[in-house]
Amino acid sequence: MKRFIFLWAVIFMYSCSAPKTEEHARELLAESHTIFTNNYELFVEFDPLIKGQSSRFGTHVTALSNYKPMTTGQMTVVLTGNRKIDSKPVGVSENPGIYRATLTPEATGKFDLLFLFANNSSVDTFLIRGVEVFADQEKAIAGAKPFSGGSIVFLKEQAWKTDFGIEKVQEMPFHGVIRTAGKISPTASGSTLVIAKNSGVVTFGKSINPGIRIEKAALVASVTGQGLSEGNPETMVLTAKENFEKSKMDYDRNTILLKSNLVSRPEFEASEAAYLKSKKEYDILKENIRGDGFEIYAPVTGQLTRLLVNNGSKVESGMPVAEIISNSPVLLETMVSSKYSGIIPNISDGVIMTASNKAYQISQCNGRMISGSTNVQTLGQIPVRFEIESNTDLTPGSIGTVYLWYDKNDKTITVPASAIVEEQGNYYIFLEKTGESFEKRRVNISTSDGLRVSITSGLDKDEYVVVKGAMLVKLASMSGAIPSHGHVH
Repeated sequence: MKRFIFLWAVIFMYSCSAPKTEEHARELLAESHTIFTNNYELFVEFDPLIKGQSSRFGTHVTALSNYKPMTTGQMTVVLTGNRKIDSKPVGVSENPGIYRATLTPEATGKFDLLFLFANNSSVDTFLIRGVEVFADQEKAIAGAKPFSGGSIVFLKEQAWKTDFGIEKVQEMPFHGVIRTAGKISPTASGSTLVIAKNSGVVTFGKSINPGIRIEKAALVASVTGQGLSEGNPETMVLTAKENFEKSKMDYDRNTILLKSNLVSRPEFEASEAAYLKSKKEYDILKENIRGDGFEIYAPVTGQLTRLLVNNGSKVESGMPVAEIISNSPVLLETMVSSKYSGIIPNISDGVIMTASNKAYQISQCNGRMISGSTNVQTLGQIPVRFEIESNTDLTPGSIGTVYLWYDKNDKTITVPASAIVEEQGNYYIFLEKTGESFEKRRVNISTSDGLRVSITSGLDKDEYVVVKGAMLVKLASMSGAIPSHGHVH
């Protein structure tokens, strides 16, 4: 009895661990292709085409503009030859970006396979030439093509959920580059001083610090008397109130007396003027005094760059206490070696890379060069300045690396700087070989213009390089996952 149980256990274990020959063969026979139009990437996986048997097609459609899955449109699969066979148009499945179709070939031979994607009254055509239809599964197994993709697996569903993107490698004109340091300074018109309107001791608000953005009419500081004999707000308000109340009584009395001609017109007008003056002074004090001090408000919206007095110090009426740089243009200031003196007049554009690693193209900040005279030099350095629009990253006091562009050289292969991954002094890019498999390749680089990098070797035209999400593919390469060939999902 024990031998019988042991025998059945062995048979069960063998049946669980034995290779599933039919399924393994099916994996070997399946095909996958990646095709591009100007608008979309099609990654398709399908069963081998066998005469008289229904084949499934899992088509993944990605919009190249943002590398996100399509959620609209219809897909039709067409097998063309002596007789055209169409699948029924299918819409997107329950999974965004995936369109599932079936097709049954009626003859053997080699055919063209078309995928027609209709969306918003336009049709994109994806073509695969020379697809073979086999007579039976045995011949399909024998005719299976070896997998030609990359060794790194990164699924479409993963890419769609992240900030991902690819780009077709092209040769393009590239410019000369001068790399230097730069800083942002305010223009004369962009600086506004915050003025104390009264004498006293200044106290800044708790959130008031250099570098913050501040809105117009926001509270900056208050000025209090704090025991000072002059400029004590409480005393000033009481005095103004007394003057106002007295002048109002005089004005009201003279108004009544004027009706009986008991006061002259000039005397009445003098009391009226005194009343209006004292009322205005009293109203201003009431408006500007909160608690025991005068409040100072921001006159413009912008960045508070400097506090011009210390917290708790005594200020006089009319003294500036802070500086605000409004959202007007700012200056990008750089110094260029005098060896480039003949090139400076040809500077056409450039990029500033901020300390936070954000790149801004000068022309897209409405920048214009306002100085670059080779006659003005300091220790062999020539000042080159641009007026540009400010933003939260380009504010006075900020610094960065500047890439100044000049002329245009011969065409060369370039990729966005985001495509380059550095490892121990070597540079790599990731290529999309099929829709879900990638290859890591070492490249040699030359010049960076702040946005793109010139490649001298290791990359060919018409390949597709990962330009967003390269680090995600690098992480996927460390997982050790094996690419599946032709899994229709």
